[in-house]
Amino acid sequence: GHAIARAGGAPYADVVRDRVLRPLGMTRSTFRPLVAMTWPLALDHRVGPDGPAVLRPFPDDVTTWASGSLFASAEELARLAVALLDSGRVDGRAALPADVVAAMHRAATPVPGGDCGYSYGLSVCRRGRVRALSHYGFRAGTGSVVTLLPDERAAVILLANRNGGILGASERAILAQLAPAT
Repeated sequence: GHAIARAGGAPYADVVRDRVLRPLGMTRSTFRPLVAMTWPLALDHRVGPDGPAVLRPFPDDVTTWASGSLFASAEELARLAVALLDSGRVDGRAALPADVVAAMHRAATPVPGGDCGYSYGLSVCRRGRVRALSHYGFRAGTGSVVTLLPDERAAVILLANRNGGILGASERAILAQLAPAT
């Protein structure tokens, strides 16, 4: 995040907003909680012995922004998925450089102890006979799954506002419907 801020000559959140989110049409996505709270927002929840409860105070830790903490809706994440599945194009126009998207589809480094690689925020793996690019995100009271099947031109986006909200079983069931070879 620091390197991106230095190279971009602006705070990390601004560089990402201007160079990634705006070109994709992700106008309500942000790293800044106080901006996110000006739009409809699902708050972080934790389920305990007394049932679900909103986590308070709301976490605002700028040190986590580069590793996650993007506030985005499923609709806006779908715009990112479309661009990543179509060489950077969304709404019929180039939103991200095609060579950057191509690089994101290739593992930049292997992941120790497995058959997967890592590529600029995405895990690059084979699921059965199908190539998958995935990002799993979570905080104390939320979880997200973004999985792309580039060869099938399909994506799964799951968001949850509770602790442990990765929804892996749901992701696997959806993927099995989209690409039975997964």
